[in-house]
Amino acid sequence: MVHKTKKPAFLIVTPLKLGDTLSPNTIRSVLNNRVEFDWVVYEGDGNIPSNTVTGIAEYEEKYKPLPYVIKIDNNTTWKKNTLVYMYDTIVKSKPNVAYVYVSFEFIKNYTPVASFMNIPFDGDRLRQSNYISSNSMIKRALLNECPFIIDDQYARLLDYAHWLSFLKMGYVGKLSKKGYFYSIMNDGNISAGSNEDYFIKLNRVHKDFL
Repeated sequence: MVHKTKKPAFLIVTPLKLGDTLSPNTIRSVLNNRVEFDWVVYEGDGNIPSNTVTGIAEYEEKYKPLPYVIKIDNNTTWKKNTLVYMYDTIVKSKPNVAYVYVSFEFIKNYTPVASFMNIPFDGDRLRQSNYISSNSMIKRALLNECPFIIDDQYARLLDYAHWLSFLKMGYVGKLSKKGYFYSIMNDGNISAGSNEDYFIKLNRVHKDFL
């Protein structure tokens, strides 16, 4: 447990691969939010969503499930009160909204290499390609209906498969117009694989989840 409060509004889970650590920038920026939340870290030999599932399960063995869950990666930096804006948005959302996301960028060598800024939810666009980060706030109850995708045959696109699974069940996402984070991309990042491998996985996800 990284952070425990008396009246948490949501649960943060940070899944770590073996040997990874939680970066100081992530800790500092996540705590820079004026809302109470619980935060757990789980380190294991599974993939990221699998470790997330295990982290949630271990938390819920000790504490009451919280209504919202967000996976936050260990190499992200968040603008002040971004999690507050996401929480306010999801609380006020309609029943068919499964998750809330924000603008984000991938940064390498202090330069943005991919930006996904202020993109409203569009199901047709999502069916073509992903523009929603895995660092999105999800309604906990809906994870029973649309659980995290953990099958490695969709590696690199496990979060995309998850968003498409929600869409297939009639659920949508919602952009929080306020808030922003960036993620550090390095050579060890799974997203840095070949284009050929990416399109193989993309075709597989489209075939199985559209």
